[in-house]
Amino acid sequence: MGYQLIYNSSFKDIDENTINIEIYRDSGGTLIASELLCSADAVSINYESDDDVFKPIKCSDCQINVLTTKVLANLYTALGNQIYCTISKNGSLLWCGYSVPCLYSTDYNEAVSYTHLTLPTIA
Repeated sequence: MGYQLIYNSSFKDIDENTINIEIYRDSGGTLIASELLCSADAVSINYESDDDVFKPIKCSDCQINVLTTKVLANLYTALGNQIYCTISKNGSLLWCGYSVPCLYSTDYNEAVSYTHLTLPTIA
């Protein structure tokens, strides 16, 4: 059936740019999208450090930090390329990538947990 939206979030950065996060899951069934509440340091995109500006492929990863009161069960997967994420700034695509299977961390000790979702990719 293809990728379906499972989580989304929209917020303004310090420069009043609109940042949209959309997380999709490759699923055969019907999924209902939920809104995520991001923390103050919501998105961190890191690019591989390399002095060769003519290198055709640059590796990157993205960490999305959310506050939640529930386990984000739709993010648990052992299959590669099942979770896909796009991040846009003012309507233009800024970053996209797939999650690594079983790479998802959360704190279960708090009523409101701080969840880290790390998504590596080649951009």
